[in-house]
Amino acid sequence: MVIGFLISRVLLQKLGITDFGIYSLIGSIIAMFSSMRGLFVTATQRFLNYEMGKGNIVRLKIIFNTSILVNIGISTLFALAVEILGLWFIHNEINVPADRLIATKAVLHLSVATSVVYIMTTPLDALIIAHERIGTYAWLTIADHLLKLIILYLLYLSNDRLIFYAFLLLVVSIVMRVVYEVYCRRHFSECRYNLKWNKDVMRDMTSFAGWQFLGSTAYTLTHNGLNMILNVYGGTAVNAARGIAYQANAAVNQLVINMALVLSPFSVKSFAQGEQTKMFNLFFLSSKVMFLVSNCAILPVVFFTEEIIGFWLGSVPEYSVVFIRLLMLYSVVRALHSPIDTLFKSVGKIRKYQITEALVLATPLILSYGALKIGLSLYSVFVFVIFMESINIIQILMLARKEVQLDILKYARQVAFPVVICLCFEGILFLFAGKSTAIDLTLLFLAEFVPINIVYRFAMTDGERGSVRKIVNTWNKKR
Repeated sequence: MVIGFLISRVLLQKLGITDFGIYSLIGSIIAMFSSMRGLFVTATQRFLNYEMGKGNIVRLKIIFNTSILVNIGISTLFALAVEILGLWFIHNEINVPADRLIATKAVLHLSVATSVVYIMTTPLDALIIAHERIGTYAWLTIADHLLKLIILYLLYLSNDRLIFYAFLLLVVSIVMRVVYEVYCRRHFSECRYNLKWNKDVMRDMTSFAGWQFLGSTAYTLTHNGLNMILNVYGGTAVNAARGIAYQANAAVNQLVINMALVLSPFSVKSFAQGEQTKMFNLFFLSSKVMFLVSNCAILPVVFFTEEIIGFWLGSVPEYSVVFIRLLMLYSVVRALHSPIDTLFKSVGKIRKYQITEALVLATPLILSYGALKIGLSLYSVFVFVIFMESINIIQILMLARKEVQLDILKYARQVAFPVVICLCFEGILFLFAGKSTAIDLTLLFLAEFVPINIVYRFAMTDGERGSVRKIVNTWNKKR
């Protein structure tokens, strides 16, 4: 997270507002289709963990090799789709200075190549996560970020820093692909290539990933399609502000993503072994913890947005403060989504779930286009995103009650009601913010302290509170 913030600061300084906005825009074109990139990470990891729960070693090798074949196909489709549609957008819709069109095309081509390399790394990602080598995954991620930070200081070697930066990112992706390959071949026996077509495994994995792709596409279309709409109505300066806001949002979200990575293998194995009570206990606990983690992380950003941006970037670009605050609120709401997603994927019933997500999450894109066309403020797009994400969570919870027998009343009592109370309390405190630094610090302390106590005392079960006390006592003894 720290390296990610530093990369944004240095990149903005090295590229300038215009080129930073262009890179943010082209990155959104790539990300619009990169749901395919992460498509088989979850699918492969889910199938690997299911067979681990069953103790089937032979099937592990078959699943890994099948995922390699599928990713070769995904890479090809990805490259063709992004090149065709990306070039069309650049020639017909994009709002960038005429003298940067050639650079924009070059960045598109290099970004496609980088994404293809990362697509081909996803089976190795899934293998590490499935084996719960979270420490290794953390160090590899840190190494990836460090390399991306180091290459920023090489940009002085080129006259066109934007193109050179995109090229260096491709080099980093290739280096990391080699590192992942060496590690997995050394530690996991199933990481041996025998690319034979297995019809049954291919059918099961393709079906699972195909429905997942539907929901993922709706999500990425919305968030990255909004970036293109903002470019049409606000230009590259607004794309830069949006890019900064999403960098901050991604840093906070990484905490929740990492927690989900830890939860998923346990949840899938519990289901495979018939321990559904354990799976649901994990779901309720993770829902509460993920809310608290994201909530505590975003509150300082919300209360001191201008000060943090000024310290972080040296200046405060227009729109960035409002964009960041709205996205921080969205992050808290979205944190409740991750455990539900893990629950559906553990059970394997994702068809109706992904159809529901696709319909609801694609709606903000249509609403935002209409809103900006009639002259509403640029930040209204994020209001639509927050509102529809809230509707989406309600919809998929109702579906979970039917599909996986989720106890909705228990969820309302342990998760939903405490979350609403906490958010309302924090909203009231924020109304009094901005009068002085001392007052803001006091309000921030209350906004952090009170929700933790509400969740601990009223949302957690006796067993969960006992576990928390045990962890704290163990930590105190080690000190």
